[in-house]
Amino acid sequence: MKTIITAMKTIIIREQNGDFRRAVCRGVARPVAAALVTGLAATSGLAVAANYSLTVLADNPVSYWQFEDASVNDSDPAADTQGNNPGTYRISGGGSITSAPNPLIGIGGNAAQFSSSAGLGDNTGSARAYVEAADSASLDFTNAMTMEAWVNTTYNDTTGAAFFPRIMDKRFDTGYGLYMNEDGGELFPYVGGAGFATGSIINDGQWHHVVLTYDTFSVGTEVNIYVDGGVPVFTGSYTGPLTPNTEPFAIASEVFGGVTGNTGFPGLIDEVAVYNTALLPGQVQAHYDAAFVPEPGAMALLAIAGLGLAGFTRRRRMSW
Repeated sequence: MKTIITAMKTIIIREQNGDFRRAVCRGVARPVAAALVTGLAATSGLAVAANYSLTVLADNPVSYWQFEDASVNDSDPAADTQGNNPGTYRISGGGSITSAPNPLIGIGGNAAQFSSSAGLGDNTGSARAYVEAADSASLDFTNAMTMEAWVNTTYNDTTGAAFFPRIMDKRFDTGYGLYMNEDGGELFPYVGGAGFATGSIINDGQWHHVVLTYDTFSVGTEVNIYVDGGVPVFTGSYTGPLTPNTEPFAIASEVFGGVTGNTGFPGLIDEVAVYNTALLPGQVQAHYDAAFVPEPGAMALLAIAGLGLAGFTRRRRMSW
């Protein structure tokens, strides 16, 4: 294990695989510490913001969908934290979108669980569940852009359907899309109609930070794809520029050419962001790291909780 933060009597421990397994404060396990933080925040009136969202917003995304809704119905709004491109939840044919807690300590809150048969097997599934944002000039990137999200899925289809579940999409053949190959779970993005096999498997039931950056002026290395950190897992070339289109932007699906809600993504998606710049490797790494670091306010609450629990423990020992 590697201790990466110490604040007063609070220690946040990060395992070698990058996951936070414990947040200890004089022996307090993470679930207890988390409960103490929640309780103290509620009783003290202190707002504990997510460290991850603060890091993302510092890099000025065009749009940022965080999926904090406790429950949603068809046609409900899907908030864009930046306010530029609010989305709409689309649910039909037996599909569903539910909330699930995001366990990453720097993110917290809710993630969206998409349950959809759209495209599963033959691209004609009727159970649809996705988010749609109307076409906007701010989402039509040409020379530079970034797609970013956290995803968690176990979906796999070995029937050879080759429909590629969509994490996000704005007409892949001229614009951009972040997909997964359903046969094997490989991250497989598109830029301007060019697909890129990354070799990175993301359908293992773990949370993964997936990022694609595009910069037409980085000749020969225009496309960089990242999974769980700031070192590209794939670097490729697409000379571009991208061509603006009039199709909607979609999350957990594609919506274009008269086809709505096709090729759904069965799994969890959270913290979807798009930028009109290509994030640098250091920025991508900072975003990934921030998911595992509590916001300073939470650290302070944990320290208070730890001191209180330590005192409670001493009192109990004295009473014995």
